[in-house]
Amino acid sequence: VTPYNNDPEEGIVQVPHSFADQIGAAGMIWSAPKDISNYLTFLVNDGVYKNDTLVKPSTFNYLFKPHALQPAGGLYPTTSLTKPNWNTYGLGWFQQDYRDSKLDFHTGSLGGLVAIAGMVRDKNMAVYVFANLDHAELRHAIMLKAIDLFVFNDDARDWHAEVFELYRGLHKKEVEKQKKKVDDRINNTKPSLPLSAYNGVYTNKMLGKATVTEIGDSLNVNFNDHITYQASHWHYDTFVTNKDPSWGEKFDIRFDLDNKGAVKQLDFMGEIFIKTE
Repeated sequence: VTPYNNDPEEGIVQVPHSFADQIGAAGMIWSAPKDISNYLTFLVNDGVYKNDTLVKPSTFNYLFKPHALQPAGGLYPTTSLTKPNWNTYGLGWFQQDYRDSKLDFHTGSLGGLVAIAGMVRDKNMAVYVFANLDHAELRHAIMLKAIDLFVFNDDARDWHAEVFELYRGLHKKEVEKQKKKVDDRINNTKPSLPLSAYNGVYTNKMLGKATVTEIGDSLNVNFNDHITYQASHWHYDTFVTNKDPSWGEKFDIRFDLDNKGAVKQLDFMGEIFIKTE
């Protein structure tokens, strides 16, 4: 399958497949409808597939017990449409009440590819949606419509229209946010130091290292020999990357100085990398 992004500047564009092997079982599964059909059968049969118990009942049920509370508004925008009374998280499953039943679900997203799995266990019903357009949120509408149809025999609600309007509004806010960022840019500023002063290795205990190298009038920022950005000056000690080839986004990288005026750390997406070399 070919992955695509809906780029705010360029429209629908093809993007490369993500390299996500480092995620492992936490979120890196390449699959197909037949495999997923077998998986859903296994789930609705409480760990049994073709009369073979693959996971004993006590272990299987433990996966779907609530293990953490979520904020009242949940973590997905569609919570504003389903209006659950409670939101929890099991072992790999978002959970909420839906029409007096318990809904277990989870999305999946790689660059240009998305999915969603949803299950109403007490009704022995499960649904899975694949899409090859990044964050095609029609997946939520399809899941909820399938549940309405096959669990409650109800075709009254137009989930497509509601989800579309919800995410169109969110997209509009994002466009306005990006415009404000451009409007708020302080023009005619320079970095505090020569670009060569930003060269070095920056480390984060969890996220690894970022290696910064001056190239011409920009900075080359290499994260763990996995992905590299060209960062151009934005204002003061903030630089902005080129557009990420998989996600279609540009990211800010801000450098902070210590009280002696030397580069101390960089901030990337809210994560701090300390200069160590």
